[in-house]
Amino acid sequence: MVSHLFNKNIDPVYPSSLSQRTIDSLLRKDIGFDGVVLIDNMHLDSIIKDYDFKQSVELAINAGADMIILGNNAKLYHDDLIDKSVATISELVEQGKIPLERINESYERVVRLKKQLKK
Repeated sequence: MVSHLFNKNIDPVYPSSLSQRTIDSLLRKDIGFDGVVLIDNMHLDSIIKDYDFKQSVELAINAGADMIILGNNAKLYHDDLIDKSVATISELVEQGKIPLERINESYERVVRLKKQLKK
């Protein structure tokens, strides 16, 4: 699980959860981790104070996140959070802001993990 920690020595712009330098470069390429990357709750103040929902989802997925926690806490509560999330991701893919290949990579990692857990 990647938190929203900000480390300017790794990425001077984005917190770890939204950082391609942290997830794709450091975690995946440098360390060689090929498992599922889970992102901490996107509704925490450390994210919502600087990023809107659509922007944070786009950054997290493009950084390499495979799964995103959406706490749906009182500050940002939505009755239709799942529908909104799916629609947002679909829209970002359709607009070319998130490559479909990136979604497929995450899908494959999640399926691989589920198969490992069945054994």
